[in-house]
Amino acid sequence: MKFRSHIDRFFGMVITTSLATLGVVFFLPLFLDSETTLLDIIISIALFLACGGVMVWSSFFATYELHSDYLIVKGGVLKIRIPYEEITKVAPTRNVFTGYKVLASKDAIEIFYTSSLLGSVKISPAKRDLFLSELKARCHSSSFKF
Repeated sequence: MKFRSHIDRFFGMVITTSLATLGVVFFLPLFLDSETTLLDIIISIALFLACGGVMVWSSFFATYELHSDYLIVKGGVLKIRIPYEEITKVAPTRNVFTGYKVLASKDAIEIFYTSSLLGSVKISPAKRDLFLSELKARCHSSSFKF
């Protein structure tokens, strides 16, 4: 089963503010420099599109796929494969500013697993209850704190 990431208003504003800041960083110097060339404009546009594209791709197009033996968390260039037997605990979290996260909502789930470098990953599936019931059916030895 495949689940998309839930996107809330807060993260929409964070991404919009970040994109506006990127725009200022890449385009304001073009207006302040009296010797701006076509190459400068092309480079600025390309860098803005690349940075902004990765930001939007990793934030708004994250998916979580439940397979028969493992969970795949995809967000932008990141892809994590978590075998169900490595999942030790699943708990709700509102602390979305620290740790390893592939989400776009403050209403998140933290999945603790043994092979993680940071100990856990934070996700925010759109159909949270369905995701949790499907994950619980696949993770027999995990602790669910819901």
